[in-house]
Amino acid sequence: MAKKKSRSSGRKKSFGGGSFSRIFTNKIFISMAALFLILGGIFFGIKYLFLSSEFFAIKEVSMSKQTDGSLAQEEAKLRKEFSGLNIFSVDLRMIKAKIMDRQPQLRKVEVLRVFPNKLEINIITRDGVAYVESGGGLVVDHEGSVVSKGEKNRGLVTLKGISFFLKAPGWGEKIENDTLMKALVLLDGLEKAGLVKKYKITSIDVTDRNNFVASCSGVGVKMGSDDFAWKISRLSEILRDPNIDLTDINYIDLRFENAVISPK
Repeated sequence: MAKKKSRSSGRKKSFGGGSFSRIFTNKIFISMAALFLILGGIFFGIKYLFLSSEFFAIKEVSMSKQTDGSLAQEEAKLRKEFSGLNIFSVDLRMIKAKIMDRQPQLRKVEVLRVFPNKLEINIITRDGVAYVESGGGLVVDHEGSVVSKGEKNRGLVTLKGISFFLKAPGWGEKIENDTLMKALVLLDGLEKAGLVKKYKITSIDVTDRNNFVASCSGVGVKMGSDDFAWKISRLSEILRDPNIDLTDINYIDLRFENAVISPK
C-alpha cells in the first residue's frame, strides 16, 4: 500500500509541473504576440503619419544647372508633375529615367530627397569638344555622343571626312564610328598637350582613314592613324623649336621615325 501511494503521489507531482510549463509558455506567446501587435500598430501609424502629412508634401523642385532653355522647361515640367506629392511616395529612379529620356544631352542625373519637402536634381551636361561637318552639323562630346545638331561651328575643332550611311545620328545618340573615336582620341591628346589653342589647330581631316591630317596654323600635319602619343610629343618638340617658322612650311609628316618637314 505504501508503494502504491508513493507512485500515485509522484504522478501527481509530474502532472502539476507540466501544466505550469504550458501555462508559462502560453503567457510568453501571448506577450510576444501582443508586443508584435503594438509594434506593428506603431509602425503603420508612423507610416500613415509620414505619408499623409502635409509637412512632407513636395513644395520645391530644383535643378542644379540650367544651361539651355530645354532644361528650364524640364524643371518647370517636373515642378508641375510632382508638387504636392508626398516626398516618401515618389520613385527617384523613375524620375531620373524620365529626365534622361527627355534630355539626352545630359551625361548624368542624380535625384535626391531633401527633407522635409524638396526634390533636388543634380545634373552633369555633355560638353561639346568637336564639330562634325556632316549630318547637318553635329556637336559631339569626348565620348562621341551628339550634344546638339543643325548648328554652325562655334569655335570647336572641325572633324572633316566623317560620313554616315543612310541616316545621321540623333540628338543624344552615341555615334558608333571607329574613325570618329580615333579622331577624338587624337584631339584629346592635342588639347592635353596644350597645342590646340596655342597653335590654332582648327580641324582634323580623316578622309583618308590611314592618315589623319591636323591643320595647325594653316599647316597640314600628317598624323597617320595610330601611335598618337609619340607623334604629339614629336610635334610639340618641332613647334617649340625657335628655328621653325610655320609660315615657311608646306606640311609636316610624322608618320615616319624621322619627321619630314616640307618647306614652301
